Amino acid sequence: SKSSGLTASTTTALVAKGQTNYPNEVYYNWFAATAGTGTDSMVNANASDSICPKNWRLPIGGEGATTASNAITTNNEFAKLDIAMGGTGQTRTNANTFTKWTTSSIDGQRMSFYLTGNYSTSGSWGSSNVRGFLWTSTAGSTSTYAYRLNLNSTASEISIAAVTKPNIFTVRCIVGS
Repeated sequence: SKSSGLTASTTTALVAKGQTNYPNEVYYNWFAATAGTGTDSMVNANASDSICPKNWRLPIGGEGATTASNAITTNNEFAKLDIAMGGTGQTRTNANTFTKWTTSSIDGQRMSFYLTGNYSTSGSWGSSNVRGFLWTSTAGSTSTYAYRLNLNSTASEISIAAVTKPNIFTVRCIVGS
């Protein structure tokens, strides 16, 4: 899918592709990332499906996953991944942990979380090579929000926060049903 014709609708699944630095990366709003099972009215729950292949899914985030500073805590799957890469699972600003997220291996498998930025519902690419955003399956504490991970190279930080569902980010799928 190409990114032309996107609107800021809160309930339409949007897909964008064609960012110059990452031409093969596909970007989704939360509705598309959750294959339509994440709804506008969903609150504090995980979408039941995703665009991930069979036996794969979006990571769980939220439900106590953030502190006042949006630090990752051990109550979500991004924290578990951080621990698997040698981090503490509670990282916000830590250059060593940030480097692990962008250049690590786990059990000999290369991990690559590219700083792909985002696509704005107003029609422009942003934050490429500076930030990488990844959707979770988890809706926020109000109906307009869902959780996403933010890899920020400027601050060498990794954080998780609830943002509005129409935002357009990438996904990374994890094994599990």
